[in-house]
Amino acid sequence: MQLKLVLDALQDAEHGVIKSTDEIAAVGHRVLHAGEKYIESCLVTEDVKKVVRECFDLGPLHNPANLIGIEAVEAAMPRQAKCSCMGYCIWWNNGAKGLPLCYSS
Repeated sequence: MQLKLVLDALQDAEHGVIKSTDEIAAVGHRVLHAGEKYIESCLVTEDVKKVVRECFDLGPLHNPANLIGIEAVEAAMPRQAKCSCMGYCIWWNNGAKGLPLCYSS
């Protein structure tokens, strides 16, 4: 539903910026976590979605919603490429093996 509102707004005759979703070449998704398997941006494949699903426990508020968004875009725009940037990659690629932990005293 929300995606349809966005796509309709993008294609609005008066205020839109595109005439058709065919003008969109790719859609990017920021995904919270994909464990150690995907540590860089990548094209969304069935395996990527499987790993995101397997990591629901690592990001219970984010990963399920991330996957819903990916699948909604797949349904609405099947011809466009879908890519994913894993949100924790900045930590991983800068030498930290995992997210920083916060402790309260």
